[in-house]
Amino acid sequence: MDKRQLLDMITPDMKLTKELFMKIYGYSIYDSSYKETALRKLESVGVSKARVYYKQFTTEYENHVQEETKRAAAWYIDTLHRKRWFKIAKKKKIEPQIFSNNGCDQFVRISYNILQSTNFKRMSCAAKVMLVNMYMNHPLNESFNFSFDYAKKLNCASNHTRFYERIEEIVNAGFIEIVKKGSRGIPTEYRFSSEWHKSKKIEEDINIYNI
Repeated sequence: MDKRQLLDMITPDMKLTKELFMKIYGYSIYDSSYKETALRKLESVGVSKARVYYKQFTTEYENHVQEETKRAAAWYIDTLHRKRWFKIAKKKKIEPQIFSNNGCDQFVRISYNILQSTNFKRMSCAAKVMLVNMYMNHPLNESFNFSFDYAKKLNCASNHTRFYERIEEIVNAGFIEIVKKGSRGIPTEYRFSSEWHKSKKIEEDINIYNI
């Protein structure tokens, strides 16, 4: 469903859902005028509290993302401390790196459904960091490699055993699948999978409000 079709779905006899407001939020990331267009359409068909509902759901989502980020950051900082990274960085005068793209901060967009899925929540912080880096660096429709050396740089795996445990976590959760198993000198090929949503418990937020 594209953003035009979503607007066409807004009618006086429709049922309001959390999913509807989150889709409006998602499209608004790419089109800053879309939020206002959609909310005005909702108000025109009689949803007087459209802006209240939108604010409620988007605030809940943003708070959730912030908490997930804080937990991952806390784990990452703790890992750096344990590896005495800060002492080494201070001694060598290593400056923090700022990654940008034509003056704009780089980011990776992960769907609300992935972040809310039971499978994502159950993964370890290290596996989540590895998965996010996979999304950041590889196209969704192409196979890719993800090496132990790279995972080690991310402080997600201190040895090969830990690395394969993290990979197994991500595979079992249904976010990636093995295309071709590697051998000596040949890395394993992976690709993204949509199996994660088949085993997740879908929260029924449908029909929570009636117009």
